[in-house]
Amino acid sequence: MLLLRTLGGLSLLESTDPGAGELIANSKSLLILAVLATQPDHSARRDHIAELLWPGTDRSRALRALRQALFYLSKHAGDVVEKNDESLTLNRSALTVDLWAFDQAIRDSEYQRVLELHGGPFASGSERKVGSEVEHWIESQNSRVLAGLEVAFPAAIGRAREVGNHREAVELAKRYAATFPLDDQAQQTLIWSLADGGQDLEAVRAYESYRLRMEEDDLADEIPDELKERIEDLRATLRSSPSLTTAGLASNGGSASTGEHAAPRHLPIPWWRTPSTRVALGFSALVVIALAVVTRPWVDPPTGPLAELDTRVLVLRERGSTAQLVEVAMRGASVNLSTQRDVQGPPLPTPSGRELAIIQPAADGWNLALESDGQVRTLTTDPGDELPLAWSPDGRQLAYAQRSPTSNGGTDHYTILVRSLVTDSVRPLTPLTSNAMPSVSWSPSGTQIAFAVSTRGGQDVYVVDADGANQRTVASHAAWDGYPTWSPDGERLAFISERDGERDVYTVRPDGTDLTRLTQTAASERDLAWLNPTILSFLARQDDQTDLWAVDTFTGQVRQLTRDGDLTSLIGVPQPVRWIDRVRITPRPQVVSPGQNVFLALQAQDPGGEQAVLPGDLIRWSVLADTIAQMIGSGHLVVSALGQPTIVASAAGWRADTLTMVSLPLAPLTVEPVLLERWTDGITDSIWRPWGDPLPAARAGGAPGDHGMFLPNGDAFFASGVISEIPLRAANGITVEFDARLRFTGMTNQTLRVALHGQSVDDSLLVSSAVSPIVALVFRGPTADAPGTIAALTRDRRIEIPLPPDVRFWHEYALQLIPGQPLEIVRDGQMFWRSPEPVERWPDDLYLEISGQMVETELSVGGLRVYDRPKYRLPQLPPSDDDDEDGSESDGPP
Repeated sequence: MLLLRTLGGLSLLESTDPGAGELIANSKSLLILAVLATQPDHSARRDHIAELLWPGTDRSRALRALRQALFYLSKHAGDVVEKNDESLTLNRSALTVDLWAFDQAIRDSEYQRVLELHGGPFASGSERKVGSEVEHWIESQNSRVLAGLEVAFPAAIGRAREVGNHREAVELAKRYAATFPLDDQAQQTLIWSLADGGQDLEAVRAYESYRLRMEEDDLADEIPDELKERIEDLRATLRSSPSLTTAGLASNGGSASTGEHAAPRHLPIPWWRTPSTRVALGFSALVVIALAVVTRPWVDPPTGPLAELDTRVLVLRERGSTAQLVEVAMRGASVNLSTQRDVQGPPLPTPSGRELAIIQPAADGWNLALESDGQVRTLTTDPGDELPLAWSPDGRQLAYAQRSPTSNGGTDHYTILVRSLVTDSVRPLTPLTSNAMPSVSWSPSGTQIAFAVSTRGGQDVYVVDADGANQRTVASHAAWDGYPTWSPDGERLAFISERDGERDVYTVRPDGTDLTRLTQTAASERDLAWLNPTILSFLARQDDQTDLWAVDTFTGQVRQLTRDGDLTSLIGVPQPVRWIDRVRITPRPQVVSPGQNVFLALQAQDPGGEQAVLPGDLIRWSVLADTIAQMIGSGHLVVSALGQPTIVASAAGWRADTLTMVSLPLAPLTVEPVLLERWTDGITDSIWRPWGDPLPAARAGGAPGDHGMFLPNGDAFFASGVISEIPLRAANGITVEFDARLRFTGMTNQTLRVALHGQSVDDSLLVSSAVSPIVALVFRGPTADAPGTIAALTRDRRIEIPLPPDVRFWHEYALQLIPGQPLEIVRDGQMFWRSPEPVERWPDDLYLEISGQMVETELSVGGLRVYDRPKYRLPQLPPSDDDDEDGSESDGPP
C-alpha cells in the first residue's frame, strides 16, 4: 500500500515500511491527493480541484492541466485515484495518508504516536507553488493539526517526566516550544523540563528569554512564583558548581597588575611607583609571614547567586611602606582576608600558583624576575622599567610592559613584549605603543590576547592572535576603555569604560558586537576578574576607599564584598583551565600528485587529551615550497608540481603542527576497457535502460574522437538518465572514464551525476534520487547563491569539492575504485582528488548510472570507457614514523 506524507511536506512513498523509497516528491500533482484526503468522503469534483489548484486559468486549460497531472500520477503510482468524467476519489485500498493516522492517534489518546507522525507543518513548501485559495486551505489544515499538538505535547511530556525519562521530556519540550513560540505553557514546560533534566544553565537561559518577553508585554508579574524560586535555586547551583569552570583564567590576565593605567583620572599613582618608595622596595625581601585571618561580613546581606559564592581571589593591599599579597576567600555570606606575604609589587602568580613574576630594582629601573620556592631568577636586564602583565594559560609565556622614559621629560612610552620561558626569546605583541600603562589578558584557549593601549589621548581595547597577527579593535570610544578580561569560556570580554561618564563595567564579544553595560555605581571601577562563568569581581574606589565588589552578569545585581579600604590591585582568580595543548593536521597523506586537491583539518586537544574546540577563523595555514603546492582556502591544498611540500598549520600561532608530503606523478596503466560506449548509434537497449520524464537522448557526433554525445535531459524537478542493464565486474577494482562538457549557465537544476550501484535500481527511485549508491560524482553548476562543486558521495559521507576551471570545454574524467584504497577522481590524466579514507567493500558486480538535470542548457557526456581494474596508479611510500606522531607543542609562531 502506498503512503502519502502530508506532515512536513508532500511525498508519495512506495509503502508504509520505514525507509521506503519515494515515488514522487515536490510535485504539484500530489496536492490532488492531499485535497482528496481531507474531504469527508475522500472525493471531489474535477472542476472544483481544477479551479482550486490552477486559479486564474480558464476552465478548459485548468481541466487539461488536471488531466496531465492525473496522467503523471497514474504513471508513477498506478490506480491511486478512481476517475470518472465528473469526479475523483481516492482508492483507499491502494493508499493511506499520515494525516489519517494522526487524527486516529488523537482520538485514541496515543499522544506519543501523534508526535511521531508530526514531521512538520501540513504540505510544507507547497504554499509557494499555488494561489491564495490553496494557501488558505493549507492554513486551515494546519490549524487542526496544531490543535491536536496542543493536547499531545503536554500529555507526552508529562508522561516522560513521570517515568523519569528526562532526556525524552527535554527533547519533546524543545519541539513544543519551537512549535508554539508565543505560548506561555509551552515555554514554561521547556524551562521545567530542562531544570528537571539537570540542564541548569540551559534552563536559566530559557527562563531569561521568556522573562524578557514577558516584561516587554508588561506581563512579568504573571510568571509563577514557583518557577521563579526554582530558577533562583539553579542560579545558586551554577555559581557554586566547579564543573562549570572547566575553561577559565589562571589570573585576570595581569590587567590590574599595577593599577597604574595612566589615564585613570580618579586613581592615584600606586605607592610602589613613587620615587620615595622605590629605594625602600628595592631592598625589602620576600618574607613569608604567619597567616592572620580576618573575617569581615558582607556589606549588604547577600541574596541570589552572590550569596552562594564559594571561591577565592588574590588582591594586593597597602600596609604602610609594604605591599601585601592577600587571599580573599568567599564562602556563602562570609568573606575572609588571609594575609599571605609581603611582596615587591606588583606580583603576578603563574597559572599553577607555584611561581610569581615580580619586579626587582636595578640601576636603570625595574627588572622582571621569577620567584619560586624562595629562589629568584632575573628575567630582564633592559634599560627602563619592565612590569608583568599576563601569563599565558600554560605558564610558558609572559606578557609584560617595557617603559622607556623620554630624554626631554616628555610622556613615557610603553611597549608590550612577550617572553617565552621555554626558548628565552622576546617578541613585541603589537606594533602599537602606549603613552600610559597598558593592560593585557590572555584567552583561556591561549589562541588570542586582549590588550588596551593609549595611543591618541584616549585608550581602546584590541584583540590579537597569540602570535601578534590579525589585530582588530574591539572597544573604541572617545572616552577611556581599559582592563580587558576574558570570560572563562572565552566567549566574552569584560572591560572598564568611561563612555557613559563614570567608570563602569561592560562586556562585549571578541568581535566587538553585543556591547552590554553591567554596572552603574557611584564608585569608580577598575581591575576585573571572573569569579565563575557568570560573576565578575572588580575593585571600586569610593570616598577614598578601594574595595572588592562583584556583579552577576545574568541579573545585573551588584554587591560590595569588603570594607578594607586599602586594596590596590586585583591580581586574579585561580581557576582550572583548558587551553589548547596540542594540534594535529589530519588526514596525513604521504603521497600526492600534481593536480590533486587535498582537504586538511586541524584537530586540537586540551591538556587532558580531550578534543578542544578550535574556531576556523583561528586556524592559519601556510606552505613551505609554495611552487609545489598552494593553499587556496582554509585547509584546501592544491598540488601543482613534483617535489616535497611541507604544510604548516597553527592555532593563531599558539600551537603548530607540520606535515611533509611527496608529490609524485600519476602512472597510467595499460588495460583494455570491458565497456566502450561511443553513443553514435543512440542509446542501445541491450546495454542501457533509459528512465525519467523527459527521457534522455543521444546525438551523433560532437564529442572528442568523433564520438556521439549523451544528454541526460532532466527537468527542473526530476533527473533523467540511463542505468546499465548488464553488471560490471568490480572485484579487482573499477575505473569509469568519460569525456564531459558542462555548459553551466548559473541557472538552478543543472547537474550531472555518475554513480555506481550495488544492484539494478527501480526507475522511480532513480527519478527522485532516493537511492544511495556505492559511490557517485555529482557535478553541480554555480548559481547566484552558491559556487559550483563536485560532490563525492559514498554511502556514509558527502564531500563538496570546488568545481575545476574550464568545465565548459571537453575534459576527460575518471572515477576509480581500488580494493582497500580511497575513492579517486582523475581529470585529464592527473589526480584531482582522493577520499580521506578507503571506501567500504562493495559487491563484485556494479551497475553504472549516468543522469542529470539540464535546465536551459546542455550537459554532455562523450565517449565512455569502463575498466574492470584500476586505470591509474599513485605510487606509495613505506609507512613512516610520522603516521604515529603527535602534533608539535611549540609555544609560538612556527
